[in-house]
Amino acid sequence: MNNNLYEDEVEQRAEDDAERADVMTAGEPEVYVVSDVEEIEHSTALVVQQAEAIEITTDKDYEAAGEFLVDGVNAGLARIAKTFDPIDKAQKHARKVTIAERKALEQPLLDAKKVVTRLMATYWQQQEIVRKRAAQEQLDAARRVAEDQALEEAARLEREGRNEAAEDRLRQPVVPVVEAAPAPPPQA
Repeated sequence: MNNNLYEDEVEQRAEDDAERADVMTAGEPEVYVVSDVEEIEHSTALVVQQAEAIEITTDKDYEAAGEFLVDGVNAGLARIAKTFDPIDKAQKHARKVTIAERKALEQPLLDAKKVVTRLMATYWQQQEIVRKRAAQEQLDAARRVAEDQALEEAARLEREGRNEAAEDRLRQPVVPVVEAAPAPPPQA
C-alpha cells in the first residue's frame, strides 16, 4: 500500500482547508461553496481508489489498513459532515422559524374564522327557532282551516239530512295541508 501519496494528499488538503477557513470565516460562520463539494468528490474518489488497492498480507498491512480507515475514510466522512452539517442545521432552523412565523400569521385568521363561524352558528340557531315557530303557526292555521272545513262540511251534511255522514265526517282526523318550507341557505 502506498501510504505516502495518501498522507501527502491529506496534508495538502488540510493546509488548503485551513487557509480557506481563515479567509472565509473571519468572524462569520463558515460558508458552503461549490468548490468544497468538488474537493470532497475528488478526495473521496482518491480514498476509494486507495481502498481498492489495499492488500493485507502482513500485520503491518493490517495496521496500515486500520490507519487508512481512520485517516482516510473517517477523515473524509468528518469533512463531509463538517461541510454539510452547518447547512443542514441552518435549514432545520430556517424550517422551524418558517413554521413559527406561518403559525403566528395564521393564528389571527384562524381565530377570526372561529369568531365568524360561532356568529354564523348563533344566527342560524336563532333563524331555526324563527322558522320552527313560523312553521308551527302555519301548521296551527292550516289545522284551524281544516277543522273549519270539516265543521262546515258536517253542517252541510246535517242540513241535507245525512246525519250519519255528518257524524262520520266529524270523527275523521283533521289533516292540515301545509306548504313545504323553502330550503335553508347553504352553510359556509
